Amino acid sequence: MKGFEATGRMTVGKFEKLFHDEFGVYCDIIDEKGNFAEESETLANLRPENFDGPKKVDFSLRANMQVANVIKKVRENFGVKIIIYNLEEPDPHSTLASVSKLNFLKRKKSSNKNSEISESKIIRITVSCTGGNYTCGIVDDEDTKENIRFNIDEESVQSTMFFEDGTVFDSSEYDNIVGAYGPTVPESTILVEESNETNTEDDEERNYKELIKKEIDGTDVNWFVCSSPNLDELEDIEEDDLVFFNKKIEKRINYTVLLELNKNEEIDLKNIFLGTVMMDELFGEEDYILHEVLYITKDKASEYIKEFLGENYNNEDNLADHIEEIYGESLELREKIRNNHLIQPIYVGGKGEWEIDYVKVTDTEGDILFEGEE
Repeated sequence: MKGFEATGRMTVGKFEKLFHDEFGVYCDIIDEKGNFAEESETLANLRPENFDGPKKVDFSLRANMQVANVIKKVRENFGVKIIIYNLEEPDPHSTLASVSKLNFLKRKKSSNKNSEISESKIIRITVSCTGGNYTCGIVDDEDTKENIRFNIDEESVQSTMFFEDGTVFDSSEYDNIVGAYGPTVPESTILVEESNETNTEDDEERNYKELIKKEIDGTDVNWFVCSSPNLDELEDIEEDDLVFFNKKIEKRINYTVLLELNKNEEIDLKNIFLGTVMMDELFGEEDYILHEVLYITKDKASEYIKEFLGENYNNEDNLADHIEEIYGESLELREKIRNNHLIQPIYVGGKGEWEIDYVKVTDTEGDILFEGEE
């Protein structure tokens, strides 16, 4: 998986170049005054005087990281902002000056200072619990398979391995069967907060008021299984391929989303649907890992259940009772619901330390070649 290590000694210019070379994405580091940082400055030198983050920094950036997590990581380690650009073709009638980065930055500053009073509010929903990072995938590269088999013989299989030929194995890259990271849902806590600061772009700078904090099982929040991956439908595999399983357990994983509502509208927990990935087929345990959050109002839920059940619908039917069936049987309706109501997380992260690092290697018939944990 593409990525690079960032340190405080790295210059702004090198960081931005590596960011583009590795991910194909442009970025800019913004100093504490809100200006583009000089390329010759080191990231450590950009820290504000009152910055209380770590003095020595070594962290890695990977292509599978969410944009919000990258922004948060840069701020926590260096006290500065990073702008990550999502490129679009400009209006052909635009001038070069109007689409320049300087004008982009000027518009951001202006919108933060002079935004009109909003008629909406921000609801922040955080689901928290012990959870983990679950991956499972096929290893089909001949050299990698040979290296893993050697380590199996040596009883030294781990989620990250440095092989004698100089290559590195990272289990997180083998997720074509499943790749899920989040808290477990049944035992989790839900925190609902409210903010009227809709014009503040950085969520860390918003002030929130706590509305609800409860264990999910004691609320009206709906949760369901949106996926139950298994090995039954594998295609294009060779008989000598390996299947690599990895489960890393981590405490206090937070899964946070933002929902914008009308100022006069109250949050209704019955409208929250948490989709989970069930791991029993792959890992032998009924772990339900949070995978997606949807907010579906009562009228829209009725519309979807009527569409699904057709003439079999009656007034007592509700979406919560049938959403698993919809996800499994009606691809078109499932995508319609997700397109209209899926809320992308702004942050998914935990304590930062693995409590358990479990690995298993099997052949394509399911026979266990290695199993162990740290």
